[in-house]
Amino acid sequence: MARSGNSLGKGKLGVFSIVFFVVAASAPLVGMTGAVPVAMVLGNGAATPGAYLMAGITLLIFSIGYAAMSNHVTNTGAFFAFVGRGLGVRAGVASSYASLVAYITVQLAIYGFFGLVMNITLSSYGINLAWWAWALIACKNSWNTTCIGSTITNYRCFSNFCKRWT
Repeated sequence: MARSGNSLGKGKLGVFSIVFFVVAASAPLVGMTGAVPVAMVLGNGAATPGAYLMAGITLLIFSIGYAAMSNHVTNTGAFFAFVGRGLGVRAGVASSYASLVAYITVQLAIYGFFGLVMNITLSSYGINLAWWAWALIACKNSWNTTCIGSTITNYRCFSNFCKRWT
């Protein structure tokens, strides 16, 4: 049987490959659970390991479903392809927007957490900026680093993009 140029060859990905791909692609969950010290001190305390256990079980169940669906979805459309195939195009589009909102929310939470930590840490040295000012500084530094990295590593593509939109 001839395969088309945009599909994955049969038997190229095993269960372990897909499981590790799912775990690696779950960055929002990693960002959420990355604040262990805060969860221990200000949150659940001794129940924090149970939260990790629940997150791990959730990831395991999700990866099993993802691996099962990978036999039926042959394109690279991420969650849209999987949800769209299983529940329809509208649900697929909704899952894409939900993923986008989740990624943006996690990023904003990380900036806020950074701002709070910087405020608490540096106020003892006499540098008193509000948490949101530190968060804005982190956001601006992140943007600058992204732009500089894009310019250095891919100058032609970046400059063409800028010419097109300016």
